[in-house]
Amino acid sequence: MIGYDLPKTSVHQWLADQYGCSYDESKGRTFRILYGGVSDEDRKIPFFDKVDKFIHKMQIESVDRGYLQTPKGRKIPLGWIEQPNAQKFFNYILQATETEFNIESIKRLKENDLPLPILYTYDSFLYEFGIEDKEIILKVKETLESFGFPVKQDWGSDYSKL
Repeated sequence: MIGYDLPKTSVHQWLADQYGCSYDESKGRTFRILYGGVSDEDRKIPFFDKVDKFIHKMQIESVDRGYLQTPKGRKIPLGWIEQPNAQKFFNYILQATETEFNIESIKRLKENDLPLPILYTYDSFLYEFGIEDKEIILKVKETLESFGFPVKQDWGSDYSKL
């Protein structure tokens, strides 16, 4: 079995430097900010000030239109969002973007007659290959990376050991 996922990026390390904390703390803080809102303390970091402005602008535009629009143009009626607020709108956009990316990935794999994942979880695809499938594995990796995201692979004889 081989699992593909997006690697840890230097973004969290850069943010850790901005926050003055460890990598793991920065990851937790970043998720809290992106999903829970930007505090006055966090707004001192220019990146999060811009994120906060983007989120609120997106909320205003969505309310004016009556729907949230995904990067691929899909329209999510505001009535589908329970207790809508700016952070929920942003969360919907993040989730929709990930879903749309995965749909496009699957389409491209099919177009190239490559195997499809047997499991998808959060930011990972799980495949089952034999040791002799090295060329196919490399083609799958190349196809997934064609979207501009680096891919890291792990392997093992069972899912819990990847």
